[in-house]
Amino acid sequence: MRDRAVLRATPSTLCSHATLKRVVVDVSEVKYVDSTGIAALVEALKLGRKNQIEFALTGVHGNLKEALQLTRLDTVFEIKKESV
Repeated sequence: MRDRAVLRATPSTLCSHATLKRVVVDVSEVKYVDSTGIAALVEALKLGRKNQIEFALTGVHGNLKEALQLTRLDTVFEIKKESV
């Protein structure tokens, strides 16, 4: 539950930095994601676009990869093959 709160609060905190141009989220240690986690990532992506900040994921695998493919969000998110 704590992780969800942090994930939801982090994008707005990051977007408050005027010089920030790009955010890459390393999800390589994520073992499981549910609809709340997917919704938080979509919210972060939308907030980034609104603030002209590029948003990408790296280390996508397992349950998260399957969820993104199932929802076709793998075509919406920029997904990097390697950690940055």
